[in-house]
Amino acid sequence: MAVEPVDMRRSFDGICATITEALGGDPLSGDVFLFRGKRADRIKAIAWDRTGLAIWYKRLEKEMPFAKRPRGACSAQACHRDNGGAKNSGYMC
Repeated sequence: MAVEPVDMRRSFDGICATITEALGGDPLSGDVFLFRGKRADRIKAIAWDRTGLAIWYKRLEKEMPFAKRPRGACSAQACHRDNGGAKNSGYMC
């Protein structure tokens, strides 16, 4: 799952470019890539299923609390440290 929000107006080509450039992944690998919107109330998933790319889009009734980054956290290590070393702190850093 991408930690930074993405523009939810992006479609196949834009999301594939983000996967390749920002994540260093291969959109045709068969992996499922998840993205969230800025307000954390929208999720978009894209995956290759051997016959083509498929996009799933979901608008949530409430924002995802686990997708919010704590203020000042700049890395996974900082988030891990700031939350007492808890592995599942509820934040994606």
